[in-house]
Amino acid sequence: MYAYKCVTAYQGTRYNGWQRQGNTDRTIQGKLETVLSELLGEPVEIMGSGRTDAGVHALGQVFHFHCRRRLCGRPEYDSPDLLAGDGRVLSGQREAVPADAAGDSGVLSRQPAWEDGNDGFLSMLNERLPLDIRVLSMEECDLRFSARLHAVRKVYRYRIDRSAYGNPFLRETAWHVKEPLDLEAMEAAASELLGMHDFRSFCDNRRMKKSTERRIDEIRLEPKREEEELAITFAGSGFLYHMVRILTGTLIEVGLGQRKPPEMRQILEGMDRQLAGALAPAKGLCLVSVDYE
Repeated sequence: MYAYKCVTAYQGTRYNGWQRQGNTDRTIQGKLETVLSELLGEPVEIMGSGRTDAGVHALGQVFHFHCRRRLCGRPEYDSPDLLAGDGRVLSGQREAVPADAAGDSGVLSRQPAWEDGNDGFLSMLNERLPLDIRVLSMEECDLRFSARLHAVRKVYRYRIDRSAYGNPFLRETAWHVKEPLDLEAMEAAASELLGMHDFRSFCDNRRMKKSTERRIDEIRLEPKREEEELAITFAGSGFLYHMVRILTGTLIEVGLGQRKPPEMRQILEGMDRQLAGALAPAKGLCLVSVDYE
């Protein structure tokens, strides 16, 4: 058995989030698992570093999976080999194929030759994926590696379109806020959120039984395109359900003058979701990267 760590990017507009769901095939995990299973001739399950909601995007989501084939380096088998539906390799040149060689699926498929190793497999994978999902890299990893459990830091970016009428090229990837924003007040409020805190007030999971303490290392506001766009970057040890979007909604309320920066401390101490701001739209959020030790 072999294990692989992959980095994927996707535009989440058309999908019902990352996690596989039984009532729809429009999920990022579902699309990746389907194509990987078809290519490898065996059922493949992947585990991501975390879930992203419907409409949320990613530049650097990480996932891992296990399979029976080694995909890195020189291919194990030449192209004339056949792959049975149950994943067994059947050499058409070296020995006869048994009558029952197709296994339970009854399918024989030609074994692809990935002569350029990783890049060859990635090319085949991306050719079969929808154009709004890309796998950017793949590397062999320890069988014990977990994309979720071993993550130590995540970076998210939220984009805000500040143009007067809304940039049509940002309509699926940014929240349009045309009113003037007080960026200095927003930065002052953001500074109150840095460090280790209980972020229960910024979590939409009211039944959360695990710890809601998280560490935020950085909240950076970056005006772009002559201040017609604002990017807010959040970096930290991890984030709760809807946490980044609630943080963003609260900071926008500060920027609009609806809240004062010192209120952030009161919201944290109150540990009540009703104290925090509105949930920002999903379309503006992007998972930028996931770090590991």
